[in-house]
Amino acid sequence: MIIAIVLHILSAIGLYTLAITGISAVGYISSGAALLLTGLRPAISAYEYLYKRLTTIGQELTYPREDIVELRHRFSSIEETVWRIEQQLNSDNPESSNLVWK
Repeated sequence: MIIAIVLHILSAIGLYTLAITGISAVGYISSGAALLLTGLRPAISAYEYLYKRLTTIGQELTYPREDIVELRHRFSSIEETVWRIEQQLNSDNPESSNLVWK
């Protein structure tokens, strides 16, 4: 990466030198483009990384991992069991077992 940055800067200096000496009129534009590309490529790579990371996070929210799905299922099962026990021990419910606590 350091080598690529140094080469871009050297290219920009070389093109700028051509423009200053009057050898080529395109030197100003080319040197600016070389410097722009020095920062543009890492910026594009950073954007791509951020996009992939956010897409992965979004997929995990939409499609949770298997352990989370299993945990949700177990919690629902426990919740249903507690509700049935509450119904059996409810003194206002005529179908409850009316246990007497001693």
